[in-house]
Amino acid sequence: MSVLTDQNGFPIASAAKEGQDPEIQAAVASLVHKSVVQVHSHLGMGKSDLVQLSDEKGWTLVIRTFSIESQELMLTVLIPDRNTSYKKVTRQGINDIRRIWNASGAQ
Repeated sequence: MSVLTDQNGFPIASAAKEGQDPEIQAAVASLVHKSVVQVHSHLGMGKSDLVQLSDEKGWTLVIRTFSIESQELMLTVLIPDRNTSYKKVTRQGINDIRRIWNASGAQ
């Protein structure tokens, strides 16, 4: 499952199997992102562009923030297999989003 949201966590696009709820994933991603921003603020750290959570069953939740023009976006991906490279999945997803965004002239 994957969800593309704006910086406030509002869903723009999603892909999910039947029975999965991308709106819940968007809400979770927004909550995690806000928590990370607060942690960084309290520790005096710079902006983070990646949060990764893994469980004992091999599921990985990855939240990547990135920009297209002046738009701050978040791509959240739930990967069910620990052997799948989250870097490859998110890099390919972000490249595809940028290509489609630029081709459509979205603002």
